[in-house]
Amino acid sequence: MRRLLTQCPRFLLPAALLGLCLPPALASTVQFQTVLGNFEVALFDEATPITVTDFLALVAEGRYENSIIHRSESGFIVQGGGYFLENDTLNPIPFTQAREHEVMFSNVRGTIALASAAAADAAQTAQWFINLADNGATLDLQNGGFSVFGSVIDNGMAVVDAIAGLESLNFETFPALPLRNYGAQDALNGVEIARDNYVIVHNIVLLDEGDNDSPATVGLPPRVAQPTPTPTADSDGDADKLEGIGSVGAPGFLTLLLALFVPAVMRAKRGA
Repeated sequence: MRRLLTQCPRFLLPAALLGLCLPPALASTVQFQTVLGNFEVALFDEATPITVTDFLALVAEGRYENSIIHRSESGFIVQGGGYFLENDTLNPIPFTQAREHEVMFSNVRGTIALASAAAADAAQTAQWFINLADNGATLDLQNGGFSVFGSVIDNGMAVVDAIAGLESLNFETFPALPLRNYGAQDALNGVEIARDNYVIVHNIVLLDEGDNDSPATVGLPPRVAQPTPTPTADSDGDADKLEGIGSVGAPGFLTLLLALFVPAVMRAKRGA
């Protein structure tokens, strides 16, 4: 009630008690609690209800607790929600399949979207990414587009930009892994990555539950129109599929095995 009353002029407080002076409906808001600071994201409950419901289900289940930022490409995206730390070991966060893609808005700076596998009809994953720049010219056309379902609010992009400002190293499994207090020379010297080196998302929590996008979607451009592909017949007479511009999705199973196996081999060699 306190929040309701502060939205009304003092002379209208009796009306507020009768429900005649209500604050405008707001979007659901989640807080990303990271090792470099917290930032908040307003979700598009009304425009992308399926994606928001799926994301909030993962939040409620604690899937993102102690997860890491596993991809950071300057001027492009920061991506997380793929792996979590348990006993200093990285484990994959299980995928979740949204009931359908809700591709409505463009991938402009500050928006958040769910990653998906390479195929346009593939399942979305638990992974999310935040656009560091206006990426609509590429990402809106890739894999049939991505479900943009929220935007960073207030001064939250200062935290996101701080994450993006960390050095990212190229590992076999993670080609753009941002790390803290760990550089290229450490990797060349075979220094093992410690828990404190990762960019950890301690948790994502729901602050306010809403049912309306306003003002979160005000001024947000729609996705870039998808061009009509011209199929060509190959030697088998089948039409070639239109390929994407590169995946923002998750590494494959073999890649994950390498991620777990290679560090173990390196530790064994150092101990020999």
